[in-house]
Amino acid sequence: MSIVLSIIANIYYNYLSTDKIIRISLDILPISIILMFYALVTGLYHGLVSSPPDYQMGETVRIMYVHVPAVYGAILCYFVLFVSSIFTFFKKSYLAYISSRAIAPIGFTLTSLGLFAGMVWGYPTWGTWWVWDARLTSFFVLWLFYLVYLVSNYIYDKKNSDANFIHLINIIGFINVPIIKFSVNWWATLHQAPTLIRSGGASINHGMFVALMWMLGFMTLFILSVFILRLNSWHFMKGKNK
Repeated sequence: MSIVLSIIANIYYNYLSTDKIIRISLDILPISIILMFYALVTGLYHGLVSSPPDYQMGETVRIMYVHVPAVYGAILCYFVLFVSSIFTFFKKSYLAYISSRAIAPIGFTLTSLGLFAGMVWGYPTWGTWWVWDARLTSFFVLWLFYLVYLVSNYIYDKKNSDANFIHLINIIGFINVPIIKFSVNWWATLHQAPTLIRSGGASINHGMFVALMWMLGFMTLFILSVFILRLNSWHFMKGKNK
């Protein structure tokens, strides 16, 4: 990890500036938005029309095409927040700072959506809206880390000061990410075992797999598009306040 971060830092400090990255992101944005809508329409078609119902869960399995991408997106956003927090805390990077401010609300929203969709899916499957098993609890902890970051930034913005220690909390909070991933392997839980990333390959119907891949692609492009918009907004606001 330290080698990867060193390479990223070297590229940034020697070849790229914040203004260049902002300009590049704006060039990428129209393409990202077009591909995002294409992936969404295609994913919805496969998810709602061409993919079959599950032999146990029936039509309720289609909630998977919202729940799984939301969970994936929440974790992806926290990885961006984690890397941004490292460079903000140790390098005082302006780009990393506005990146963390831009990505956190996206991640919080997707974590909330993942929790809600999981409860809607869990009730007809398990007969209850919520259980404190390892997967659900660790994902709820992720939601709490996002909430602490957002609330702390709001409080310190009111005081016109930086909450640098919050970035350290974000770094420590990344320990929770592998716990989320491997919780179903380490403990006995109600949550089903991995079906996509597992030894022996994915164990999922081909039609469901195709639909899910399109929705994961949509989620990736959605996060990228909204992140670029928010990154430029933060850059503009910080520039006006300088």
